[in-house]
This record gives sequence, C-alpha cells and structure tokens, in this order.
Amino acid sequence: MVARAGRTRTGIESATTGGGFPFLALFLGILSAGFLVAISAPPYRGSVQAARTVEARLLARSLWTVIQSHALASCGTPSRVSHGYSSAGFNDAGSTVPARWRVAAGGATTVTLDCATGTITADQDVFTIAGVASDVDSIRVRFAYATAASPPTHLTCSVDSGSSFKPC
Repeated sequence: MVARAGRTRTGIESATTGGGFPFLALFLGILSAGFLVAISAPPYRGSVQAARTVEARLLARSLWTVIQSHALASCGTPSRVSHGYSSAGFNDAGSTVPARWRVAAGGATTVTLDCATGTITADQDVFTIAGVASDVDSIRVRFAYATAASPPTHLTCSVDSGSSFKPC
C-alpha cells in the first residue's frame, strides 16, 4: 500500500486521511479529562452528603409531626414519642425498613400538650435520627424542643457520627 508522499501506511493511519492520530493530542485529552474529574469529585461528594442529611431531616420533621398529632389527640396526658414511629415510616423498634435510619431516644420520652394553652412540654432533646446503612452511618440529626425559645423546635446535624452538631 502506498500512501501520499510515497510512504507506506502504518496500522494507525486511516485510509481516508492518510495521517495517524497524534500521541500528544491523545495524551492531552486524557490529561484534561482526568483534571476535570479531579476537580468535580469533591463538590459532588459534598452534595451527596447534603442530600443524605436532608433525608434524615425529613424523617425527623415527619416524626415530630406525628408526635404532635398524638399529643394533641391525648391532650393533657403524656404521649410516648415511640408511639409515633409506625406513622412516620419506622417500625416499632424505631428503624426504617430496610434498615437505613433509626431513632435514638432523647431525654424526652414523652410529650404532653396542654389542652388550654396548646403548650408542649418536652424541654430537651426529643430524639435523634441516626444513619445505620454504610452510606449514611456518619449522619445524625437531633431534634430538640425548648418552650422558651423562638422557634421552640430546632434541628442540629452531625456528619461525624455525632461528635459535633451544628444547626441545619
């Protein structure tokens, strides 16, 4: 086979163009792709962790809504926090099925709603949602209630297995 300018084609050269693909262009393309992957990985990991924390926060808010409903229904008498598990997506033991999250009891195991004023008495940590699956095992969301605070409810989050919490 004779190529243009009187030389023979190698296996890399195309029959239509007559030239091979330059090694330098291939190397720079691979290097550029690697660089783009390297700079995009940390923000991606951060957004995945944020999404998983939001998942736990939604479970915490859902459980609190059910706890308030039970306290309202039994107005004036203590309502156990654990009675809300099944209505908020947890089993009776306080775990999701499949086991991804679990409820860890806080200092307030009961919540009482005053019939006349609507005031809730549960001045402390009510519960903590803790990750149990391997992709969320470092995430904790703690739900606390303080009657004197405004607003009285607040969530704090931890992404280091509960070593430190910050508002979320």
